[in-house]
Formats: sequence, C-alpha cells, structure tokens
Amino acid sequence: MKSYLDVTTKYLKCHFKRTILTILGVIMSVALLSGLATIYYSYKDYNIAEAKKNYGDYEVSFKNINKAQIDTIKNNPAVCNIGISQSIGKGKLRTEAKKNSNRRVYVPSFKYLDIKALDTNSLNNIFKPTLVAGRYPKNKNELLVQKSFLKFLGKNITINSKVKFPLGKIQEPKEIEDSPKNDSPNKNIFIPQNECEYTIVGIMENCFFNHSNSFFDGITVLENKDLFNKASNNNAFTVYASILSKKNKCEISADIANSIGIKVDLSTLPRYSLNTKLYFNDPLLRLYNQGSYSNIDSRFNLTILFMAFIIIICTIAIIYNSINISVLERISEFGILRSIGATPAQIRKMVFKESFIISIVGIPFGIISGVIATKIVLYIAGSLLMENGFDPFEVFIYPGVIIISIILGLITVLLSTFGPSITAGRVSPLEAIKNSKNYKIGKIKRVPKGRLSKLLFKVEGQLAYRNITRNKKRFIVTVFSLVISIIMFISFNSFADYMKLQDEPTTLLYHDACYSSNDLISKIEYNNILKQRGIEKIYNTYKTCIDIAIPNEKYNDNLESGINFESCKIKNINMVSGKLIGYDKESLKLCRNHILSGNYNDNDLNNMGVFLIDRNFNIESDKGKLPVSLTKYKVGDIIKFSKLEKYHNNNDNHLTNAVNSNKFYELKILGILKQNPLSNDTMQRGIHLITSSKTYEKIMGLSDNLYEQNLYIKFAPNANRDALKTYFDKNINDECKSYTDYLEIIEKNRKQAFQISIFVYGFISVISLIGAVNIINTISTSLLIRRREFAVLKSIGMSQNQLKKMVLLEGTFHGIAASFFGSILGSMCSFMLNSLNCSSIGYMYYSIPWRAILISTIGTIIISLISSLFPLRKISKDSIIENIRIEE
Repeated sequence: MKSYLDVTTKYLKCHFKRTILTILGVIMSVALLSGLATIYYSYKDYNIAEAKKNYGDYEVSFKNINKAQIDTIKNNPAVCNIGISQSIGKGKLRTEAKKNSNRRVYVPSFKYLDIKALDTNSLNNIFKPTLVAGRYPKNKNELLVQKSFLKFLGKNITINSKVKFPLGKIQEPKEIEDSPKNDSPNKNIFIPQNECEYTIVGIMENCFFNHSNSFFDGITVLENKDLFNKASNNNAFTVYASILSKKNKCEISADIANSIGIKVDLSTLPRYSLNTKLYFNDPLLRLYNQGSYSNIDSRFNLTILFMAFIIIICTIAIIYNSINISVLERISEFGILRSIGATPAQIRKMVFKESFIISIVGIPFGIISGVIATKIVLYIAGSLLMENGFDPFEVFIYPGVIIISIILGLITVLLSTFGPSITAGRVSPLEAIKNSKNYKIGKIKRVPKGRLSKLLFKVEGQLAYRNITRNKKRFIVTVFSLVISIIMFISFNSFADYMKLQDEPTTLLYHDACYSSNDLISKIEYNNILKQRGIEKIYNTYKTCIDIAIPNEKYNDNLESGINFESCKIKNINMVSGKLIGYDKESLKLCRNHILSGNYNDNDLNNMGVFLIDRNFNIESDKGKLPVSLTKYKVGDIIKFSKLEKYHNNNDNHLTNAVNSNKFYELKILGILKQNPLSNDTMQRGIHLITSSKTYEKIMGLSDNLYEQNLYIKFAPNANRDALKTYFDKNINDECKSYTDYLEIIEKNRKQAFQISIFVYGFISVISLIGAVNIINTISTSLLIRRREFAVLKSIGMSQNQLKKMVLLEGTFHGIAASFFGSILGSMCSFMLNSLNCSSIGYMYYSIPWRAILISTIGTIIISLISSLFPLRKISKDSIIENIRIEE
C-alpha cells in the first residue's frame, strides 16, 4: 500500500456486493437523467422537423412587397434561407351550380385553385411538398396540385394531363346581394382575367397555403425573368426567410419590416392574420420558445426540469444513504486510522475518493445505458406499431446531454458524499475504538412498551416495535430511504396516468363510421344504406349553426380573468355562437348516459324540449385549457331561440330584427349534458342544444335551413369495412358529402396510447428498479450491521424462526411508516408535476393517486420483506459467539 487512500479501493473490493449496489444506483439514476434528456431533445427535434414539413422551413414572411424590398431583405445580414413566391391568381372550377339540389345557397358551388409560383429554394428547401406521384414543376407552364383537388379538375386527370380553366382574382366587396351568380351571399366574388392552361406534372399530399373546402394549393415555378418584368415593381411577391439569431427573432423581423417600409407594432400584430404584410410561422417559432403560444412549451420545459429535479433529489438521497451507512459501519476503522495519525481532512479525502471511484464507473455506464435504453424502447415501439418498422422519431446522441449528465452525476454524488465525509472526519479515535459513541451515559429514556404489537404479533411484534422506536436515528434513516423511493414512484406513476388521461377520447364511440351531407339525405338513400350488409344500426342527426340569444341575467359575466369571449350584444341580450342538433329516437337514448342534471322524456323533447351542453374549453388563456360555462341556465329554464325565415342568412341584421320584434321560440331545458354523445367537438365560445328530430323540424324544417345531416353508423361484428367503404365512395359524387371510417382513427389512437404506455411504464420500471435497489441496500445493510444484537437475542433463547418473524415485522413497520409519509409527499409532488403541465395539455382534474399509493405501499413492504430474508440467511449461518464479539 503506497498511500492511506489505497484503503478506499481495498474496502470497495472487500465489500464488492455493496459497491455494486451503489454503482447500480448511480448507473440507473444517470441513465434516467440522460434518457429523459435524450427523449426530450429528440422529440423536440422531431416536432421541429414536422413543423417544417407541415408549415414550411421559414420563420417569417413579408407579403405584398416589390423587387427593391426583396433586395433589401436579401442584403440584410440577419436573415438566411430566403425564398420568394408570387401569387399567379385563382383558378376557378365548375362555373355552374348543381341543378336540382337541396343545397343551401351559401354552400360554395365553385372550387378554386390558388396558384403560386415558387422559386427554386422555396420549392426544394423551404416547403418541399410531399409527392404522391409525379415530380416538381420545372417551368411556369407545369403545375403541382393537391391530391384532393384532382376530382374537381375533371375525369381521368392524371400526370401529364393538360387542364384549362379561367384565372382571375377574388374581390372583397363590402356587401354583395344574394345572387346565384355569386359563390355565396355576403362573400367574395370571382373576377376572371384570362384563360390559362397547365400541364399536371405532380400530385402532392400536403398543403401549405389553403386549408378550406373551397380553396386548394397549386404550385408552379417562379422563373428569374419574372422578377425583372413590369410586375416586379408592383407589390406582387412574398419573401420567406429565417433569422440567424437564436434569440429575439420576432423583434429582428419587425426591424427588417420597418426598414422596407412595413410599419409593425408587435404588441398589436395578429400573428395568424393572413392580411398583414408581416407573418410569423408560429408553429415553428413556438418550438423555439418564441411564438405566440411559447408559454405552452415553457411550461413543458418546466415539467421536464421538475422531473429532473425530483430524480436528482432522490438520487442524492439514495447515494447519501448508501455512503452514510458504509461510513457508520466503519466508525471503528476510521478511529483506528485517526489513532495512528490520520487527520480529519485525510479521512474526508478517503470518503470522497470512494465516491469518485463510484462516479467514474457509474456515470459513463449510466449515460450509455440511458441512450441505448431509449433507442431500444423506440425501436420496440416502431417495430410493433409502424408498418415499415422505423422509429416514431429518430434518437440522436447529443454532446450537450452527455456533458449535462456528467456534470449532474458528479454534482449528485459529491453532494451525497458531503454529509457522510464530515461525519467520518469528526470521529473521535478513543470513542471509535471503544465504540462508545453509540452508548451514552445518562438517564434511560422510556421505550414504548408496544402492547398492541404484542397483542397482535406476540413477543416478536413487541420486540420489533421497540427496536424501531429505540434507535430513532436508524429508524429515520431507513424510513427516509424508503420514503424517497415511494415519492419517486407515486409522482411519476400518477403523472403518467394523467398524461394517458389527456390522450383518451372524451367521447364514447357508439358508432364505427359517419356519412355526412350538406344536403338532405332522402328516405330512399337512407333505406338503401340501412339495407347494406354489415350495418347494424344508424344514428340519424341534423345540425344547424345559429347564434343564440342569452339575456344578461343568464350570461356568465364572472368569467376567469384573461379569458375573452366575444359576443355580439343586441340591447340587453348577448348573442353567442351555438348549434341546434336534432336527434332521432336511437340517438336520443344515448343522451341518458351523459346527463349531469335533469331527466329524459320523449314527449317533452318532442314538445320544444332541449338538452343543453355548456362546457367550453378556452385555449387562449395563459392558464391553459379551462372549462367555462357561458350561461347560468339550469334545468327548467327557458331558452329563447330566434325565429328567422332562413337560418343560413345568420347575420346581425336578421338577428337584430328578430330580437327587436321579440320573435323567439321558447325551448325548455330538460337536462344538462356533460358532452355530445355522438361528437367529440370541443366548444370554445358557444353552447349546443340537442332536441328530437320532430322539434328540430318544427323550427328548421329539413331542407332549407339544414347545415349538415350526419348518419352515424354502427357496424355488425363481422362487417366488411372495405366493401362498405367502396359502396359509399361510389355513391359520393359531390363534395358536399363525405364518408369517414373511424377504424383508422381508433387504430391511430391505440398506437399512440401503446407508444405512451411504452415510454411511461419503461420510465416507471426504471424508477421502481432504482427504488428497489435503494430498499434492498438500506434494509440489508441495516440488518448486517446488527449482527451482535441478533446474536445476543439468540443467546438468551430466541429461536431462529422468532428472529425471522421479528425482522420481518420490523420491515413491515418500516414499510407502513414510509408509506404514510411517502404517500403524502408523493401526492404533493404529483400535484405540482400535474399542475405545471396542465396548462399545456388541458384543465387538471386532480385526484389523490390511490392506485399508485396502494401499489407503492404493497411493493415497499414486499421488497422490504424479501430484502430482509437474504441477510437473515447469512446471519443464521454465523457463530453466535463470534457475532457477540463483533463491535457494531
């Protein structure tokens, strides 16, 4: 031995199993930290890539600018990745409305192709449309169109087909009279300018510029010569750009806009407005914590930090406990070293060297294990869930994660060592050698008799109870170690349940598919659908959108601060958006399962009775999604529903006339529903009224005022979904009808739930394993250092079975005490964790995690009992006389 520090390595080798347990705790803790950080950064990069794919790889766009302004932007050193586009115009398809149709006047009879010319960088790098077939256009006579738009171009339109249509612009008049020549009343009109011809060279899946049923994307090439023609002096171009700086992207963009003559005030700029000349790509900026809703990602970051904080604190406690126990059992050894000249500083160095050796072994393996475990979990998820077997998102090795994990691991171990090293350094040589520090002269404190324990478990129970109350310091250390494990499990398990709850559909699926139409579905068509093989039941519903009059006394004006609900006021009446929905008998029966208050009665529903749904979720609050009731209606109240000649002309003038003339239907509230049984629509600023189809017909009729008719279809168990889909596709020859099979949605939700389960329970498994290692290390060590005590008990007549029973009861008492305190602290941590994340996910309905508490309690007791058996087996083989001679 060349140095006194070599004693440390000899001790670690001598107590190899305990050293392995401590190193294993460090490995799993660091693996958890590195795995959490790897998943966080990989998932963030995945979301950034998806945002670029769906919305474009740019951060800001400048609209309606000319060539001179483009040059100014290009020469600005703060921007990069510049792309240019020009709006060519709107191509109009179908120039006549369909004849003999019940379609409402305001349903657009025309479809438009919004043609934009993109330069090479915009096409190939910024937007990169996903091709279904064909290729990108190479000149301005070639066109790339959306897949969903092909059917409006004509029959048998494929790659290399030539198409002709009028090209023009959309005029935005203040008021346009109702006319069959126009697309819709009080809407924009099309002004043709010339006839155009394009060759379809590509079909794309995604769209970037239009997200409506009337306008579709068409992309051609912006040639360089088009930048220098007469139009280049007009405000005809849009520039897409990214900002080099990682901070203050919006402020820098505003400065650039002001430099080219676009006056911008960020405090008043509507980020999502399509009319402003400065437009931010908020879905992408939000992921950089700089978008309009960057607070959502900030809360998510806080959640990750809080989770990491819990892991670090628990790791510190676990390693501290392990090192502290090893120090306490070596008090006599440290005393001998002190007696031969070792200073307190040298003793502390020995303890720190022990921790350092554990760190340099545990931390690298922890980092590697965390990354590998993450890849394995994602690979399993991908191979089981994805048809192509690839991961849901790619996992990268981040140097920052490695550095952070090393730093946090070292800090964790050093902080854990600080306390035990001070304890070791303060050892008195004489007291340590005599081992008299554990025995103090003074008044004997009264030890609880444990009568209840004796009554329940005989003398073994009484001794077990007295043992844990006699040495309070040992009891506190042991219970504290167990509490840490329970806190970790309860916190993350309840948080996992909360996350899973957010992904569960809020509506029970009573149906398998939906056939929707903006026209009235005839009885003949309905009966033909009902006769199809595989269809078990149909829920028939009608729906009309209409503003509903809410008197001031029934309007909830005590809304949460910061939540702005816009409503049009007429006199003392608030007009809020609403829907009147008519259900057939089968559909109405489903409402019984969702009634919060009130009763179900067919006759009352047919006699102007309604069910009210008034559960709004606001997404614009700084506090996240909050459930808000817009009204103060209760069961038995009367809702005044405006009488209009034509409900599709739902505008302020018609509503004002109805209010001023006091023309209302009086609808009685029979019950209040939690949600719409057949729809998963989340209301944000309105109420829904559900009634019978008879009452709906009395108010609306079944043709002129119909907004939408839905047939929710329930399949038989052995239904042929493909055959039914083929049937509906053949019958859908108009864009106002659609068919949706929810099988894909269900499968997608199932896969997502399974993916979440893999992450969640993989995470919880590691947490549980860390906790189990901690419990085993604590219990086994505390028993092994009590060999002398057990030998004395056996020497005075206690049998091996009685000793075993006493030790097992001690483990049970420790588990019960730890579960009590751990459940309280774990519930508090889970509440904090959920409340941090509730704003970014939804409103938090917190409940005490009884299931996690029960699992952790039972698990702690079982692990404590199991970890007690192995040391007992070892102790039972030892000599009683030799163990009595051992100095504790």
